[in-house]
Parts: sequence; structure tokens; C-alpha cells
Amino acid sequence: MQVTQLITRRSLDQLEEDIISLSSHINATEYEFLVLVREFDLRQGWRAYHFNSCAEWLNMKCGISPGTAREKIRVANALFDLTATSLAFQKGDLSYSKARSLTRIATPKTEEALLEYAIPATALQVEDHCRELRNVQRDNSTVDANRLHQQRYLSRSLHGDGSMTISVELPRESGELVMKALELALKE
Repeated sequence: MQVTQLITRRSLDQLEEDIISLSSHINATEYEFLVLVREFDLRQGWRAYHFNSCAEWLNMKCGISPGTAREKIRVANALFDLTATSLAFQKGDLSYSKARSLTRIATPKTEEALLEYAIPATALQVEDHCRELRNVQRDNSTVDANRLHQQRYLSRSLHGDGSMTISVELPRESGELVMKALELALKE
């Protein structure tokens, strides 16, 4: 394929408008997908295929990794009680990334204020804001801290050329300490 075939005659403004419009449609379609997944899970449609969970079914039938599938089911179920968030997502005003973050902390009483913040913000800003709010709630932050602690790991691979690859997953604060230690070690 030639490069000239990849470039359309649309102006950059038109490209931007089309991308934003399509993104809104994708958000609305993702909402519809989650509604269907929620009903399929509630009705245990996955049992007919001898799967142990809807996440396993999503992995096999839709090509969604198990962890992502579990998260989609969690979000789908949480949206059931969050009518304003559901409506914003259904209209395409809210992305899946933002909805996922909001469903971790929103309640029917708090969702309006959270939506006011979330809709104009970036997905990263919403994620950080929700994490900060969640960390204020002791029960929720303890669950997060325990999950991060249990998921930490360190692995290394020695290569024949004398080099080594290190892979680490740590809570952010611990990771920052490790990075500082590595920077100091590399200076010497």
C-alpha cells in the first residue's frame, strides 16, 4: 500500500471532527455492549458453554483478556445503580476509561458531582481524581493497598551477551524509591 492511499483529502479540522464524532459513537456502543454483557452474566448465558464465569466466556468468544473481561463485568454491574453515569456513557459523553474510574467510587448520591468533574476532564485526570478520593476512604484504600502489595513482583533474565533484563511491578511509591536507587547506582 502506498502512503498516498493512506492520506485522505479531508482537512485536519474535518479529520479531528470525524475522530471525535466516531469516538462518541464508540463510547455509546461500548455502553450498549456492557448492558448486554451484564444481562448475559445475570442470566448466566455462559453456563451453556461450560465456562466457569462470564469473564471466561468473554475471553474465548470475544477475545477479551480475562482481567479486562472481569473489569468490564464489574463496570457493567456498577452502572446499573448509577443512572446519571449510565446516561452520560450511553450518550457518548463519557468514555469507558472515565466510566471505569467513576464506578470505583461513585454512589447514586455522589455521581452528579463526579460527572461534572469527569466529562470535561481527561481520562487520566479522572483516574487520578478517583484514586485520590478512593484513598480518602479507608476501607477502599486498604483494599487497593493490599491488592498492589499482593501483585508486586520482580523478575530478571540473564542474557548470553552479559546483559540483564529486570522487570518489576510495585506500588508507585516503592517504584519511585527503586528508580532513585537505580539512578544513584548508575552514577557511580
